[in-house]
Amino acid sequence: MPKSVIVDVTGMHCNGCETIIEEAVASIEGIQSVKANYRSGTVKVVYDADKTSLTAIQQTISSKGF
Repeated sequence: MPKSVIVDVTGMHCNGCETIIEEAVASIEGIQSVKANYRSGTVKVVYDADKTSLTAIQQTISSKGF
């Protein structure tokens, strides 16, 4: 069953930041959709909880410097 979560992210300041985060998170197995919004400082993710976790998503975002 898919889970939907909105992750608060600090440090995004442009569309390029959104793309970096979206591409990184999308590469995780089990991710169904990801949409970053630098204006609101959020990333909406829909994922399969059997294949990945919120912690893995947050670590991936952090690994990109956010």
